[in-house]
Amino acid sequence: MKIVLIAPFATRPKGTTRARVLPLARALAGRGHQVTVLIPPWDCPEEAGREEIQGSLHLRWLPLPRRALVPRLSWQLAGLALRARPEVIHVFKPKAHAGLALLWLWLRRTPLPLLLDSDDWEGRGGWNEVNPYTRTQKAFFQWQETFLPRHCARVVTVVSRTLQTQMWGLGLPPERVIYLPNGVDRHRYASWEQVDPAPLRRRLGLSGHPVVLLYTRFDRFSLGRAVEVFSRVAREIPEVRFLVVGRGFFGEEEVLQREMAGRGLGKNLVYAGWVAGEELPAYLAAGDVAYYPMDDNLINRASGSMKLLELLAAGRAVVTDAVGENREVLEDRRSGRLTPPGDIAAQAEALVALLRSPETCRSLGEAARRRVWQEYDWERLVERAEEAYRLAGTVER
Repeated sequence: MKIVLIAPFATRPKGTTRARVLPLARALAGRGHQVTVLIPPWDCPEEAGREEIQGSLHLRWLPLPRRALVPRLSWQLAGLALRARPEVIHVFKPKAHAGLALLWLWLRRTPLPLLLDSDDWEGRGGWNEVNPYTRTQKAFFQWQETFLPRHCARVVTVVSRTLQTQMWGLGLPPERVIYLPNGVDRHRYASWEQVDPAPLRRRLGLSGHPVVLLYTRFDRFSLGRAVEVFSRVAREIPEVRFLVVGRGFFGEEEVLQREMAGRGLGKNLVYAGWVAGEELPAYLAAGDVAYYPMDDNLINRASGSMKLLELLAAGRAVVTDAVGENREVLEDRRSGRLTPPGDIAAQAEALVALLRSPETCRSLGEAARRRVWQEYDWERLVERAEEAYRLAGTVER
């Protein structure tokens, strides 16, 4: 089958193209499909104009026009998709450039099966309430999120059960909504099991200390809650170290360091900052247990966390809130620990219990790694995408 995937943006700094579109494309190509990925790098201009061919996988980053960026770039996406002569076109995100490309294709009465992928709650109650959009932008994104699935796509793939429910609420028949969660890609993660964290732990001064890992962009939880959980853990285990991997969008890591120092816990905090991809496995493996807090809100319920999947691929025992897809990915006390959302006491107690039982940490981490490869390997999930493409070919426009 000849397939075109239209990405929403560049491979960085945002994650959907890198963590969802490209792994799916590689998995499809691995099953014999001819796959073209069109990438509009409006948010990373240095990627513009690139092109890569990897067997039956063709990656194409569009050049950026100087004027009328959104409509012209979207029109180019639609035109290039059609010129590839595909049997199916799969558009990722109903929002902005990619969503507008889907609209162009629909307005042209394209006879090809058109599919839409949703991996976030973009409009009212979701990212519209967080990002500094203008009133016009918010209204347009809200319209895209509700109009395009109902009218422009034969089938919609969704990353979460929450988005599946959202699509049903828009009136889509359940059989036209395919649950396609995020997954792990053997191309990137298969070697993580062999990582030895001991040299890094020595370099960071972690040897001999129990270590709680926080892997984050600080966008999923309230900082005060994490500080309080850390404080409670440190009261029970004074020698604990908190290894923080990641950087916030608005300097949240600096606030964390000040708050911890203000509680007399500055020596317990080891801030690693942003870690490059090739170094990341060792940093994740350096934690005895991982803490992955998620506030209970619509954005978190609707999303599928790649960071959580990466922690499982790294074989970490994870303590997290029972919010959204976390409840699908983890089985409490079998492959991780799920606590009631926002329950500071329960999370601190779970972390302390795991730190005091290294054997439980190891067994949960091993079970987590097995589960992620059994259930969330893209080589397995790709079958759901193929099902969606077959279904789209049978649905009347």
